[in-house]
Amino acid sequence: MEAAASTVTELVDFLVRAKCTTLHACELKLFGAAAERVAIALASNTSVRTLRLNECDVDNKVGSLLAEALEENRCLRVLSLCRNRIGPAGAAKLAEVLKTNNSLTKLDLSKNPLGDEGAENLAAGLCQSRALSSLDLQVTQIGDAGAVALAASLQEARLRELHLRDNLIGDKGAQSLADALHCSTLALLDLSFNRHIGALGVQKLTEAVEQSDTITVLAVHGFRRSRQEITRLEAALDKNKRTQVLTLHCIPDGELCKASCTQMSGAELLELSLAPETPLWQVFASVAEAMTQPADSLRLITSAGQEILSNSQESLESISCPIRA
Repeated sequence: MEAAASTVTELVDFLVRAKCTTLHACELKLFGAAAERVAIALASNTSVRTLRLNECDVDNKVGSLLAEALEENRCLRVLSLCRNRIGPAGAAKLAEVLKTNNSLTKLDLSKNPLGDEGAENLAAGLCQSRALSSLDLQVTQIGDAGAVALAASLQEARLRELHLRDNLIGDKGAQSLADALHCSTLALLDLSFNRHIGALGVQKLTEAVEQSDTITVLAVHGFRRSRQEITRLEAALDKNKRTQVLTLHCIPDGELCKASCTQMSGAELLELSLAPETPLWQVFASVAEAMTQPADSLRLITSAGQEILSNSQESLESISCPIRA
């Protein structure tokens, strides 16, 4: 169920009473007592999976309240706070939540005045995050220092998508991100319209893509580079596209299902005991965690012959069919 709230009262009511899974509440004014009411309702909500609070005038104080709510909420998977006023202090509070929250998989902080300090604060949380797979930091005034910090965190983080479009990143930041591709799980990196990235940055990115086992999408639109340089980068990406095919076997095991996931080679990736009604996104999360070399997409084939092709955990969340023996 999807719902849209046009007032703070409606937003709180949806969070407290409704059983919607996607909630849009854009262009509200969240501050003071109203923001506190929303945070309290969010902390105890167990149904909403996607919450969008875009253009709600959320500042550092309100961002901190929402972060505190996420310390209690273990159901929300997608949080969008685009076009707000969250700065370094708010980013620091959200970073603390990322260290312990194991449900949030996608965070959108695009078009907030984070700057390098905000990126550095987020990087500290990413190092310990085990759930977040997509981070959107487009148009957030991040320069080389912020990019270097984010790159360092990628060695420990489990991000699959990092959006850094239209920032202030130059060759130094691009080189750090390129170096990080060798030991990260990133499948998508968006550096479009970072016009300070020059020939050296493009060269380092190309070399990294040629050697990376995971990156499949590298967006470089708006680079002021020659067609030859960009063509070489595109050619390197084409060589890396791949799909990992996995087979999911389920057999009855008392009140549970015993599920095992095998690769095309027949090698077993993992074995799980699952409730018969376990949704596919939960299985996908376990599979993705067990994979040492993530693919650009996963194709799960169940023992019943059902085939699911997905590019991300988020798309699998929309599949309602459970795992059955």
